[in-house]
Amino acid sequence: MKRRRTARWLKVLSLCLLTGMLVGCATVASVPKSDQAVDPIDERAEKSPQVVNILLLGVDSWDTLSGRSDAIVILSIDVDHKRVLVTSVPRDLRVSLDGLPQPQRINAAYAYGGANLARTKLEDVLDVEIPYYAVVNFSGFARIVDTLGGVTINVPNDINDMQFPAADGINYEPFVLKAGVQHLDGETALKYARTRKSSPNGDFGRMYRQQQVMHALKAQALTPRTLPRIPALYNDFRHAVNTNISLQTLVLLARVAGSVEAESISSYAIDEASGLVTAHYVDGVFVLEPDLVGIRAALHERIGLLSEEAPQVAQTASP
Repeated sequence: MKRRRTARWLKVLSLCLLTGMLVGCATVASVPKSDQAVDPIDERAEKSPQVVNILLLGVDSWDTLSGRSDAIVILSIDVDHKRVLVTSVPRDLRVSLDGLPQPQRINAAYAYGGANLARTKLEDVLDVEIPYYAVVNFSGFARIVDTLGGVTINVPNDINDMQFPAADGINYEPFVLKAGVQHLDGETALKYARTRKSSPNGDFGRMYRQQQVMHALKAQALTPRTLPRIPALYNDFRHAVNTNISLQTLVLLARVAGSVEAESISSYAIDEASGLVTAHYVDGVFVLEPDLVGIRAALHERIGLLSEEAPQVAQTASP
């Protein structure tokens, strides 16, 4: 009986960590299912260095799978050294999508071809293997945060967004939040992760806040207070998360994630500060033109550092 409870806790914890990265967006209202068969990671992954890359997507929809990916994160887990790299990819990154008018932004890949197209396109852009994906929607994310009991965030600056999109997708509603340590419920955490109008760096500031929420979710999931909420959490995840990761692999990743210390989680953002994207307009469409050679080299370097004895990965995301 104790072993069964432990296994369930591992599954819930792993989904907590995944969903924390997905800050703000889309997917199913049914039990998670695979779009294709994926071989699970086996136990040998614990005996030899192996980095597992997972695409985490949030789509701008409350209750359906349709929409564009509002949050795009690559989670790189070194299962041998128990280290994690969180890479935020800007949604306005310019890419070529076959059969569609150009230019296109990377967030359109999910809208036109689902998680598999988004995954394979990001593999091409980043030159890394990404076998897994997980997706969550607005309502699912907010519900999970509430079931966990909310999250505690240190808000760096006052937020005064008078043009935050309302739930109807048409109108606006004000979103105001004071700077300082705040305990946020699901709805407020979602707004904090989505707002960008009041941020001096726009979408890049939002990527930083999404990473903040991810770290806060991990911290909350690991507290003893979460244990009595396991049945409700498990039910939430079954109905809110769409993933091609098998339960066997989730359990293994959860075992790794449970032993990852805070200082072993590094954050990286592909943003203008990195010098790897250039903002401009193409045919009236705002895009970020990528330096693909530079982006690939930077990401490969940071993933490689996960396996070093004393990795020093820069925390390049900024508010």
